[in-house]
Amino acid sequence: MSNAETFVADVEAVRLVECGKYRLLSLDVFDTTVWRTFPAPTDLFYSLGYHLVQQGLLYPYVSATSFAGERIEAEREARTKVGRNGEVTLEEIYECFPLGLLRSGTIRAVIDEELALERRSTHPDQDIVVLIDRAVARGMDVAFVSDTYFDENHLRAILPRMSRYLLTSCSFRRPKVHGLHSELTRMAGVKATQILHIGDNLEADVKGPARLGVQTLWRPRYPKPYLDALQSELPNARSERSVCFSRPEGDGGLNAVRAQSVTAAKNWPDPFRSWGSLVAGPLMAGFGKWVGERCESVGLNTALCLMREGRILRQVLTHCAPNLLAHEFFASRYAMIRSTIFEGEVAELAQYLARPRPATAQELLVPLEIDPAEAGLNAETLIHAGSVADLAERIAGTPALRRKARQASANMRGKFLRYLKNSFPNLPERVAIVDLGYSGTIQNHLQAIFEHEGIACSTHGLYFVTGTGIRKIQKRGFAAEGFMAENGQPLSIAHSFMRSPELLEQCLMSPIGSTTGYDDEGTPILGQQHLPAVQLQEIAGVQEGLLDFAERFARASSLQSISFAGLRPFLEAILVRAVTRPSQLELNAFGNWVHDENLGSSKIRRLMTAELDSDYLSHATAHQLASLSSATSYWIFGTAQAQHPVVGEAVRSIFLRKTSPGAFECPEEARTMYCFWNDGEAHRAESKYTLSNRRRAWSRFTLEVRQSDLFEVGFAIGAPGDLISITAVVLRLHQPGRPEEVVRLSLAELSTFGMDPLQGRTATYLVSDIAGFAIPISTVRNFSGQVEIDLLFSLLPAEEPCLS
Repeated sequence: MSNAETFVADVEAVRLVECGKYRLLSLDVFDTTVWRTFPAPTDLFYSLGYHLVQQGLLYPYVSATSFAGERIEAEREARTKVGRNGEVTLEEIYECFPLGLLRSGTIRAVIDEELALERRSTHPDQDIVVLIDRAVARGMDVAFVSDTYFDENHLRAILPRMSRYLLTSCSFRRPKVHGLHSELTRMAGVKATQILHIGDNLEADVKGPARLGVQTLWRPRYPKPYLDALQSELPNARSERSVCFSRPEGDGGLNAVRAQSVTAAKNWPDPFRSWGSLVAGPLMAGFGKWVGERCESVGLNTALCLMREGRILRQVLTHCAPNLLAHEFFASRYAMIRSTIFEGEVAELAQYLARPRPATAQELLVPLEIDPAEAGLNAETLIHAGSVADLAERIAGTPALRRKARQASANMRGKFLRYLKNSFPNLPERVAIVDLGYSGTIQNHLQAIFEHEGIACSTHGLYFVTGTGIRKIQKRGFAAEGFMAENGQPLSIAHSFMRSPELLEQCLMSPIGSTTGYDDEGTPILGQQHLPAVQLQEIAGVQEGLLDFAERFARASSLQSISFAGLRPFLEAILVRAVTRPSQLELNAFGNWVHDENLGSSKIRRLMTAELDSDYLSHATAHQLASLSSATSYWIFGTAQAQHPVVGEAVRSIFLRKTSPGAFECPEEARTMYCFWNDGEAHRAESKYTLSNRRRAWSRFTLEVRQSDLFEVGFAIGAPGDLISITAVVLRLHQPGRPEEVVRLSLAELSTFGMDPLQGRTATYLVSDIAGFAIPISTVRNFSGQVEIDLLFSLLPAEEPCLS
């Protein structure tokens, strides 16, 4: 942020009022002295349109969208008529409104309904009210100066304080930028240099009055680096936007409270605190309000907030659901799954053994009190996803190992029950489980423990988001609800946030490790905290901004009265935008953050680093990027956006199903290519490939090798006249019990047929006949496992101008 934007307007305003230099405090009205429950002034027209149809003033065929469009057009036409300054009254605007839309009543009746809705949706900014009272106490006069089509009577009805001086651009036919303050100097009998004016519009409230000598203070609503991102949250298309504003309460003041929170002294200049105010705060405050309302409606008064996010969630609930008894609850997926190996069956063991990434036999078996050697494994043998079922069957099928697993689980369960008894001596018969979600795994296992131990307690899950995996607990007859998405719907959430929840998860983390177990007294045992100290400080900043917003949210009567259905479209817009269309500021702020895998693991990975080098990312089609798993890239949208905004938008559109993957691919038919390899015998495989819109491609072939040497790989690709540029040939070697090995073959050893080298270009060839190339391999000997062969290349017609 520039120096002009890092000041905190309210702190500076107090200083200027107290300095004694100014005789008159001049204030802008809208978005300074008062705020609306509509993000933009024109958003009110949609709600007004719905209301007018219900009132019978408009014909039933008139949609809110068409009414809003005609209201906007009438204002444009009226301003065109009056000439240079374009300042008009509300009555003059409606003189240009098409009378044929009116079913009954008069234009005056429509005007009165608009003014009534404006009054209901306008609220004073309490920080400005305090400033006004401070100025009056020091003997300063106060004036309100507004560029508006509303008359003085309407403004006096919505202003929090009275004043002798109330100037509107429509009354004087000149806006602030063209010297409206000169009328104020005349009316008040003061010099321009004795006036302090505060407002949110840089041109109208700062540059215009300053030309007259007025001291100005800019009070913008949002930091400039966030403006484009926030403006992209809601759709521009009127037909889509009208859906958001079908209710008379608009957004309940959500965006106004965001602006108030972000302009707080500590939040404005800090990108992490400001993100907490603008993004995480609204999402969690809305969630907290919903949790409180749902608990009240179903008769629940105790909520268990699952750690590690539970600490900040409990604090949010103290603001947004103050009647609810909220507790931090130390019960991780890892600890609960370890505690529910009741019989040592394959399904129980497989669920415990499953990890997002390969883990060693030592890591997996020692907690079950099994020596890896007893299972026929080396301690450092890596257990991949494909071998989990085999290991589970081996343990379940070996009585001694099965007994050990069951006993280890029973010991863990007993310690957990001591923790439960210590924390809740009188456990209620029904409790709410509060968490981000997604499959209700902890609730499912906790309920299983209650049933196994004969504990009369029923759980009711209240989650930020639930996917289709939540059916497990629902099928057992227990409630599990989702706030932003329920059972994987709507797709806008299921296909965005649920693909990359790690950013928000990290923002809500407590600075402690995950619960790995409990000691003999029932005290939770926490794993090591693996996040860097800098990231922990930045997370603390996000949470401070979040709680600042939550406190303001709880005080705003307009937000407390709005329904979940009314608030939800705006929260969805915030969530989907923040996850799928990050701004450059957000990429810079969160680009170095890491995420810990949990489930007893100490592994961490950067949110935005795909486990592929940059060549892969630049050669992949948008569909290939969108198809990468979380094991490869956590925040795929951030990764794609960092590649290029066009790539980021393509991945976003595919995920949100706004367009087909083919829209971002080269408009050609898929081509056929062949991969061949030599392990003592010749092999060949066929595949189709599609070029990206940059005419680049990444193709992968997978083969199984058993105790063999790999001597050579090659490809047959292209057609006469094609120009092929080969970027890389990469082998990814997967052997049981060993880390993945990546071998980048040397293009210097590449031999070709039907491909003529292009002068001055490395590994670029003009295809003259059926084309292909081969590369010898010297490093893969006596290999058993899976080999992935990746080819990264570009393919252009020979006459392509950029290559001539």
